[in-house]
Amino acid sequence: MKNKLLLAIMVIVLTSCGKKTMTLKVDCSVYESTNAAIMVKSSEGYDTLARYDDFVGYFEYSTEVKSPRYVYVAVENARYPLGLVTEPGEYELKFSQGGAFEYEGGPLYQSFRRLYKHPTYAKLYKAYLSEAENVDWKNADSREKERVYSISDKADEVLRGLYDSIRSIDPVQALLAAEFSRELGSNPKQAIKMINQLDRTIYDTEVKRWNKEYTEKESLKAIQNKLSVGKTFYDFRIKDKDGNEVTLKDVLRGNKLIMVEFWASWCHPCRAEIPYLKKDYKAFHDQGFEIISISVDRKKEQWLKALNEENLPWYNVRDDIKLSDKCGIKGIPANWLLDENGVIVAKDLRGHHVEEYLKEHL
Repeated sequence: MKNKLLLAIMVIVLTSCGKKTMTLKVDCSVYESTNAAIMVKSSEGYDTLARYDDFVGYFEYSTEVKSPRYVYVAVENARYPLGLVTEPGEYELKFSQGGAFEYEGGPLYQSFRRLYKHPTYAKLYKAYLSEAENVDWKNADSREKERVYSISDKADEVLRGLYDSIRSIDPVQALLAAEFSRELGSNPKQAIKMINQLDRTIYDTEVKRWNKEYTEKESLKAIQNKLSVGKTFYDFRIKDKDGNEVTLKDVLRGNKLIMVEFWASWCHPCRAEIPYLKKDYKAFHDQGFEIISISVDRKKEQWLKALNEENLPWYNVRDDIKLSDKCGIKGIPANWLLDENGVIVAKDLRGHHVEEYLKEHL
């Protein structure tokens, strides 16, 4: 009876506090100028809640807190996005060089951060960091990478268990535990089970949202499976910077291996791949290697500026036909390697792995 009364009180608190506001004051003065976004994870990658372009020093984000959410603060010059909880109050977030940050957050955020100090998780996470720092990620083979990933997976499994262990404390914790568990890759249907003690209105809302994301995720998998190795890539007609149409047949003609590469001017990992591709193009183009780079830039002028800076010697077009959606792309860079008939022979090759494949097959 006591537990039911506490549950009822917490539900009343959660729903009655639904219109409170969170204000996040972000200090990026360590950087001269930067861009930032507030995002939530979705089945298609990330949804942007707010953008801050070309600001200097500071920005402020305010949002109505109807129920707590796990959101990301992504700052362009910082190394990693920061995950935090939306909860009523005013909080300060300060970045320093290298992407480090100072953030205390509210009681909900602090309660979950304490889980990271659990000895079993802390030991595994420390081991993961140690192993990850000793791996040459550009040149490591798949076995080395899998060994490091396996440690990370074990740490995540422990953390999911910790989230599950506190889900019965109150409805707010249950909701966030489910949200955090999803961040670690749990099946949405499993996460739904974690919130079955919530107020009916909140429960129905969250279950509907997560079921929708689960359906979208399964649909996305079906789309991506259409472009697995052995399948034929989609034919297309896309315009280059001068308005001339380029088709897949144009790119295939007279070539043996063709890379279809999706990128964007603002994507740092994409642009980090360009030196490798230029080297490979120079070495193997005469042997039948061709590239078509398809930009997903929304603004044409940003794409043109990047083309001028990078001076790419192969086919370059902008995705104004939404081919990236048809391909089920969740993130960039993304690429497919095709044979002379347009059949996919490899996908998402990076760095020196492109050269290795070309040496073996050309």
